[in-house]
Formats: sequence, C-alpha cells, structure tokens
Amino acid sequence: MDVLIAPTQTPPPTPEEPVQIPAEDRLIRVSAWQLSREGGPQQARRLLRSHVAEHVDGPALDEADVVVSELATNAFVHTGGPCELRLVQYAGFPIVYEIADVGDQEDIVAKRLAEALVCPAVADDPDIAHLDEGGFGLSIVAALTKGHCGVRPARLYHSTQAGKGVWFALPALGRRSCGSATSG
Repeated sequence: MDVLIAPTQTPPPTPEEPVQIPAEDRLIRVSAWQLSREGGPQQARRLLRSHVAEHVDGPALDEADVVVSELATNAFVHTGGPCELRLVQYAGFPIVYEIADVGDQEDIVAKRLAEALVCPAVADDPDIAHLDEGGFGLSIVAALTKGHCGVRPARLYHSTQAGKGVWFALPALGRRSCGSATSG
C-alpha cells in the first residue's frame, strides 16, 4: 500500500534539521508491506535491500539489514498480532524505515533505546559471544543507527489496529553521495 503526501509548504526547521528542503515539486511516499509471521524478518530484509541497494553503500546496507531484521524479529517475538514494514521516501530516495506492530510497549522500547545510547551494550568488545543470550536487539539498533531511531504510536495500514512503530533513519547509515563518480 502506498500513500502519497504532497506537501503544501516546507515545514519550519527544527534544531535537528537546520536546513529546509524545498518540497514544491516533490512527493513523500509511504509504502507499507504486511509481513508474514513465518519468515517475516527475511521478508523485511529482502524488501529493504530491493529499495535501498542503489542508494546506500555496501557496509551501510549490511547494517540496515541487521537493524530491520532485529526490529522485525522483536515485533514477532513480543506481540501476538500483525506486523508491517514501512518505507518513507522523499523524491524517490528512501529515508526512514519502520516496523509497526500491535504491541503497546512504547515506553519500554524508548527506555531501552535511550539506555543503549548512554551505555552501549555492544561497545568495542572483542568477545561478542555473550550477545547470543538475547536482549541486545535494541542496543544493536541504537549502535548501528548512531541513535537515529525511535518509537512512536502507530496504526497498522493493513489491519487498522493500533500499536507502535519502531523506526530508523537511513541517512545515519552512510548514503552514497549524489553524482559520485570514479575520478580517473
């Protein structure tokens, strides 16, 4: 399902976004895919790669792959209902991904993301064997997105059920520069 939003005016800048982006001739597109309970994380990774590969470099694409997989896995492990992957594009460029589910643990997710930024569980630890014990998914998300992630109330497009959306911004993961070329 795609929803097109044609902005009527450029929003005022916020401290996080000091530069305004002209939007008169641009569309914001929100796409949503319902993920199946069986294979949902793999489906989310395939969808992410199909939309991001041409815009994001190899290592950043691998990091985005891990992030979307962690979020989709969390959604299926911690909720009993449907889950969707959403992509927000501006002028054809993917900028934000979100996993939305029917869970109501916004406060817990927000707290864990904030804690991960203050005290990362996945710091430069050469012995990462302890990570297979579970419970580190949101720390991994916060670390790989450099904190460009969050949680918000959401309503699923496909079922209209209320829940939460856990999102991450792709610019934090290393865009390919526009018009980059190999110099000779």
